[in-house]
Amino acid sequence: MSQISMKALAQLAGVSVATVSKALQDKDDIGEETKKRIQELAREHNYAPNHIARSLRIRTTNVLGVLIPDNSDLYFARIIKGIEDVARKNDYAVIVLNTNESSEEEQECISTLKGLMVAGILSVPIDISNYRNVGIPVMLLARLPRGGDPHDMHYVVNDDYKGAYMATEHLIESGFEQIFFVNGPKNIMASDSRMKGYRGALEAGGIKFDSSKVLPGHTTMEDGFNALEKVMKLADTEQPLGILCFTDYIAIGVLAALKTKETAEGGQIRVVGYDDLELLNYILPPISSVKQARYQMGVMGTEILLGIIVNSEKEGFTSRHHITLEPQLVVRG
Repeated sequence: MSQISMKALAQLAGVSVATVSKALQDKDDIGEETKKRIQELAREHNYAPNHIARSLRIRTTNVLGVLIPDNSDLYFARIIKGIEDVARKNDYAVIVLNTNESSEEEQECISTLKGLMVAGILSVPIDISNYRNVGIPVMLLARLPRGGDPHDMHYVVNDDYKGAYMATEHLIESGFEQIFFVNGPKNIMASDSRMKGYRGALEAGGIKFDSSKVLPGHTTMEDGFNALEKVMKLADTEQPLGILCFTDYIAIGVLAALKTKETAEGGQIRVVGYDDLELLNYILPPISSVKQARYQMGVMGTEILLGIIVNSEKEGFTSRHHITLEPQLVVRG
């Protein structure tokens, strides 16, 4: 059976196209008998809504754009999973674009998503200036962007200060006073927040902060492997050594390098990661880590964004959603 158009369905029912539209949307401002008759005719004649035509008319689609630095990263993959699960339940599709931690690529990705008429954007952001006057609802996830005050934007983030504070405090309470921090890139806000948490815990524990013990610019396992040599050159190898890492990937690299060092024997070196990736459950010796609610962040951000998409059309809708999720220290070994 061929598909009938809304106009033809209206002619068949002897009503206006507007009335057919209301009936198919189950609106209450038309008669119940008329509504049921139109809905029955639609079923009989295989009517299906033309989503493409609707999208062109209202300049939006049932599609959400997602901007991620690297969707092959296990950290971001869990966020994407949360986004997709909520989107699918609400009949939305998802387009994921990688920004590769580049402000220029981020700007290009935003332009691409606007051209595709997405209903909203969920982003792990880089540069706040790229999100000014975008014209569609935006939800920031995981971290706040550089370049200005983000408080006029919606966001769901983790408490990076508290997470680094907890991890450093754990090392201090375990008897480590010599603690290095293999930190992330300087252009990422989370690096600043975690450095402040690390410093705050040291000072609270009566340990003087030493900037030479902070090694910035790391993200990968290879970075961690290479960073250990720098740490060992600066460290007092006669004293217990704690190493806090910006990511679990760095921590795994540090651990791999430690296994090649005689100094790794005897339990005098302890490594703490960040993110609590699932693969840590299979790493030996075990690595403690700061757990972040990655999946929940994607779920919560998407649920809020879909509400924003509906409510943003209402006059006077100006509320902002600012949510900071609590980290959890997972101690292993």
